[in-house]
Amino acid sequence: MIPARRSALISPILAAALAFALPLQAQQTGAPSPAQMEAVEDAYAAEDYAAARAGLLELAETGDALAQARLARLLLDGRGGPADPAGAVDWLQKSVQAENAQAMVLLGQLHLYGAGGLTADPKQAVDLLTRAARAGHLSGMVLLGKLYQSGQGVPADPASAARLFQKAADGGDATAAFEFSRHLSRGLGVELNTAKALEYLTIAAKAGHTEGELFLGLALMTGQGVAQDKAAGINWLLRAAEGDNPMAQRLLATSYLQGDGVEQDTAQALHWMTAAATAGEASAQSNLGYFYATGTGTQQDLKQAFHWYEQASDQGLLRATTALANLYETGQGVAQNLTQAADLYLEAAQQGEPRARTRLARLIGTGQVPPPAGSQSRTIIWVAGLLLETDTPPAISPEEETAILSWLQDRADPDGDNHAIAQSRLGLIKVQRGTAAQDTEQLEQGVTLVKTAAARGDAFGQYQLALLYGSGTGLPQDYIAAHAWANLAAARGVAEAGRRRDLFAKLMTPDQIAQAQTQARTYVAEN
Repeated sequence: MIPARRSALISPILAAALAFALPLQAQQTGAPSPAQMEAVEDAYAAEDYAAARAGLLELAETGDALAQARLARLLLDGRGGPADPAGAVDWLQKSVQAENAQAMVLLGQLHLYGAGGLTADPKQAVDLLTRAARAGHLSGMVLLGKLYQSGQGVPADPASAARLFQKAADGGDATAAFEFSRHLSRGLGVELNTAKALEYLTIAAKAGHTEGELFLGLALMTGQGVAQDKAAGINWLLRAAEGDNPMAQRLLATSYLQGDGVEQDTAQALHWMTAAATAGEASAQSNLGYFYATGTGTQQDLKQAFHWYEQASDQGLLRATTALANLYETGQGVAQNLTQAADLYLEAAQQGEPRARTRLARLIGTGQVPPPAGSQSRTIIWVAGLLLETDTPPAISPEEETAILSWLQDRADPDGDNHAIAQSRLGLIKVQRGTAAQDTEQLEQGVTLVKTAAARGDAFGQYQLALLYGSGTGLPQDYIAAHAWANLAAARGVAEAGRRRDLFAKLMTPDQIAQAQTQARTYVAEN
């Protein structure tokens, strides 16, 4: 069985809204006396939430909008007493009626996410956030801008998002500065302006925005949009890493490992990669698995390698799934289990991971695991790929090569599976090897297999047969036949066959082309 994928459904966290934030950003009505609110704030600072809650309740009941909004935060958070979402919504609604912008933002978020017992209502959220933004509430502008970015509750409008972010950024909001820098760097709703994007990114980073620190560090490391300065880039990555940004931690670890912009230090690499992996960064988890598998910066520990590869694989990282499968195949860090290995290789291979495809094909072709259920054609192509000439052929032992050829032969044999795809691939393997070794018998066997597959309608075989006729390899050179078979392969979706057909046509007379076209039109695939 393939390990179950953990699909972490991350609930929206209203961290900013639930914080007991100071100072106020918007107009307030019914403001309490400074002495009264000071007592509440002192109780909150001392973590005496029960006293703060009692004080806010007293003020809220007098109609003070600020106290109502702050009390709602405590009720949502369950501080100073049991959580009371319904009560929080009631106080927020009262505070909104008194035009308190903080209450608008928090109630808007509750509507947006369907929290606090409310049904999700993005349009109502947009209305409340719009009111807060008009009142000058910076967080309200940022949240509304993000809705215009995503098109949630309102038609997507990059220009409106950019205007909101710029206004909030100019008002001192670091998140807005970061978001506006993204719009400027990509030309989203504004004219592309990399210099100005860097300016706002720097503002965000200097204000302690961890993503701003991360991307400013990356820009300086790569020289993208700014003069390259790896030492400065490392400093910004370090600030973001110390701010618990997992991507920054992983990139900083990689820099320490490679000595890129900083003196090589495998201990620091291990420290920061562990921090990022522990925070759930999939690439860092896979990298940490590699550290333990190879003993990089630490003692080799295959059980730890298995653990971290599994964590990354559970997040869908294909290279980690492939590495995990390899541990199952070899029995390192876990009991050997070829069936589990094959299942994991298949999972990664189906999503385009070439190393997983190669490893699975080797297991199948050497008879260590049965072919997976489903498409036999796909499996044959994967196994044949182990022996077909490629730029980076896998290392195959003579024993493995013999087993793979036998496996393909069984699928190509007319008395066996009689599979046309196996015939065309095995035929090409024999043609390549017979030509290289000047082995006439093997070359003839390959040509026969290719011709058989082509006659049966296999597009790959038809294209290969066209090439054989065109080059005169194993067959008399015949441009008419080459053109006809290339035409048939092109009609079945082999794009390169169409280009090759056109090249053949340049070497032919109009009469020959007409003959080739007639042959192609009269072709009927054999059963």
